[in-house]
Amino acid sequence: MARKGCQEPTFKAVGSFETSDGEDAVRLFEAYGVRFLPSQEMELGLFLARDADGRAAAKTIGISKPRQNGKSFAARHHAVWMAAVEGRRVLYTAHHGVTTREMFKLLRNFVEGTPDFLAAVEKDGIKRASGAEAIYFLNGGCIEFNTRTNSVARGKTYDVIIVDEAQELTDEQADALTPTTLASGSGDPQIIYLGTPPNAKCPGTVFKALHKKAHDGEAGDAWWLEWAANEVGDPHDVDRWYRCCPAMGY
Repeated sequence: MARKGCQEPTFKAVGSFETSDGEDAVRLFEAYGVRFLPSQEMELGLFLARDADGRAAAKTIGISKPRQNGKSFAARHHAVWMAAVEGRRVLYTAHHGVTTREMFKLLRNFVEGTPDFLAAVEKDGIKRASGAEAIYFLNGGCIEFNTRTNSVARGKTYDVIIVDEAQELTDEQADALTPTTLASGSGDPQIIYLGTPPNAKCPGTVFKALHKKAHDGEAGDAWWLEWAANEVGDPHDVDRWYRCCPAMGY
């Protein structure tokens, strides 16, 4: 049997929850040909975890993975579930415009290529204009896409914000995002940070701080998962490649 990357995080700080719609979401998307890694199924289950009152069990979740390991795969299907199934307002935001456009293309292709989801979209509800890409559903849910600035999405409200390339997120940019979830129409906000370990020149501060708090046991209600080496060690140690890179072999 071919060797495969480890699906369990090297470090995990996750709280308790009552239920999760993760299994239902996985079954739904698999019916349309989507295939998740076991680790991505776990992530989707955590995104959709609920407390005893039926609200998001984790208001803040951070996931750190090496590049090219599918860090945004579960999150983009979470976006579709929240918008198309639950009627929530979702913002996907990334540091680079090319990343934002690529995510919009992936989700647009999925929706347009899946008749059941396409039937749930408003007439002319897929907006392709550069800088204003969005998908609007008949139930009032939507997924809007935005490249980050210090005033990203100011004046709008969302129930879920997915922050890709989170290692680049600065405190000022985070401050511009926070009011958009605190004022969410559902009263059940959630923010998801997806990133890779930052290099020494990376200007981001938020992702580093969340990582440190999780490792220090001071993350509060925030959840954190990572696939990472805890020391530089031997870069030629193949065992560590498979331990830290869940997509290897898939």
